[in-house]
Amino acid sequence: MRGGRRSAQDGLALAELLVAALLGTIATTATVQFFTVQMAALRVETSRTTAQLTARTALDLIVRHLEHVGRDPQHGLFSNLDNAALPPAIAAAGATSIHYRTNLSIDPNDNDTIDAWEDVTFSHASGTIWMTQGAGTPAPLTSEDKRRSYVPTSGLAFAYYDGDGDPVTSLATAAARARVRRISISVTVVGGPEAVSDPHMPRVTVSQDVFLRNLS
Repeated sequence: MRGGRRSAQDGLALAELLVAALLGTIATTATVQFFTVQMAALRVETSRTTAQLTARTALDLIVRHLEHVGRDPQHGLFSNLDNAALPPAIAAAGATSIHYRTNLSIDPNDNDTIDAWEDVTFSHASGTIWMTQGAGTPAPLTSEDKRRSYVPTSGLAFAYYDGDGDPVTSLATAAARARVRRISISVTVVGGPEAVSDPHMPRVTVSQDVFLRNLS
């Protein structure tokens, strides 16, 4: 009888150990999965924050510069649209880039736009937004290290409107570019490495309009 009781007790103890081990495994698996999900969510949120900061910083800088388009205290550089010797404030424009001129000199006798900071181009290439001043080397407005975030194709977009609010879509001629009175800028940044093709990576788009009140 005692042997039978011992065997039953041993069997019960073994079953309890197996149940405890199973429950422990389930708890451990659940804990690991919980922390895995939490870490993935944290990475996504960090990527989103990085993308938002990058997009907003780039957009704010572009807007601040474009607010100077056509600034001309002497009203002589951009006023005569029929005079080919007077370059239009917007030298070239397209859906993903813009090249403009302005007169930012504090010298009242300086009526040219030959200084580098008065001749500016914004463009997009290789996952980065670039700013070029004069004939200088393009400088990145977003990081060239695209492991944390990058600007996708068409991530920098410009749309142009005349004084009546109608779109100006053909910008090949100086006269057409001279009609532009409002520019809508859009910047899109994807959080996460450019080399990783993951549709779930956070994508942030910010936009703003600039009214070219400096143009005559």
